[in-house]
Amino acid sequence: MWKESGINKYPEIILSDCIITNIERKGDDIVVDFGEDGFVIKDIKKDKYYRTTPSQVVIKGCDIDNIDIKEIRRQQLSEELFFDSAYDVEPEIFIKNINKGKWKFEVVDEFYSCVGALYVVHVQPKKKKQKSFDYCVILQFKELLYLWNEIRYDRPV
Repeated sequence: MWKESGINKYPEIILSDCIITNIERKGDDIVVDFGEDGFVIKDIKKDKYYRTTPSQVVIKGCDIDNIDIKEIRRQQLSEELFFDSAYDVEPEIFIKNINKGKWKFEVVDEFYSCVGALYVVHVQPKKKKQKSFDYCVILQFKELLYLWNEIRYDRPV
């Protein structure tokens, strides 16, 4: 199904500013689908980044029970004083809201270590009256498998 692939390709492949449309658990792997704008990939020869067609990332060896998801809520005490609070969210509920299309889910930033990653994501509910909010997703994995078909040279970043 996929023409191209790569393993652990950050920073050659970037997920920031990319929309996730579906997340599925398959055994010890988590399969993440990216919408029509795919993810961002660097063309080494041109030394520039471009969007791909729809793409996928398989998070290999990721135990869903070790995923930590925090919803970040901004609290306002006064006109000038704000603070953020973090609330736990169950991965199954989080995935369900994305897959049912209740949320537009965008990766804002990504940070990697030798055994895992931290993703900062922004969620825009489909209902216009609901407020948008941010999440921190922390997970451990063995490797990231990136899958795509084509680089869209008409979509430089």
